[in-house]
Amino acid sequence: MIGLNPRSWPVKILLLGVTFSLLLVLYWHSLFLDNGYSTLVVSTGGHWTTSLFGGYLPDRPPAFEGAKPGLEGVIDLFEHAIRKWAGDVQSALDARKDIGGRKRQVLVRAYLPGHNDCHNIKDIWREVNPEGSNLYNWGQIWRYNDIFERILSERERYPDVHFLSIDRPGRLRPDAHTTSDCLHIMTGAGVMEGWSHYIWHYVSKELGRGRHSRVHK
Repeated sequence: MIGLNPRSWPVKILLLGVTFSLLLVLYWHSLFLDNGYSTLVVSTGGHWTTSLFGGYLPDRPPAFEGAKPGLEGVIDLFEHAIRKWAGDVQSALDARKDIGGRKRQVLVRAYLPGHNDCHNIKDIWREVNPEGSNLYNWGQIWRYNDIFERILSERERYPDVHFLSIDRPGRLRPDAHTTSDCLHIMTGAGVMEGWSHYIWHYVSKELGRGRHSRVHK
């Protein structure tokens, strides 16, 4: 999850060797604000498991007093982390509004669970099959998405951070995965292209902010 630093937390919940991506303060300006971009797209959920957050494994002492064991504890941590992240992102966007330039926003795309045995499935599904996506934490991905959507529904608190529930097209495509795994989607299958097209539509049409829109005060 971008923007968080679990290594600074007072309890050890990560397994040895786990590496997390950049902190918000390290990538926010250099990769987003200072390079003329107006929209940042974020998606997370698939790697929030006890495989990485080993402090929540059932056979270990509680990560901290009151911590839930297993995946329930990881999901509880996810909610706290996302609320902190969303607040930090909105505060950074608010601080930028007085500078001028393009109106900026952050979009959170619903995370897509993988498909069991995807490389033996050659056809597009007509209906979502939850039983076909139950490995790892895939069967609980809807809970991560629900947390994100519920938090970001507080529009007065997070007016420039939006949740897009556009995972259904990808959930119907077990045939669209890369050759290396059954979680990541390959380009050219139409799923990522569809996401990109809808995100463009949402930003330029539904939000009413065209490519060259400026901040209106």
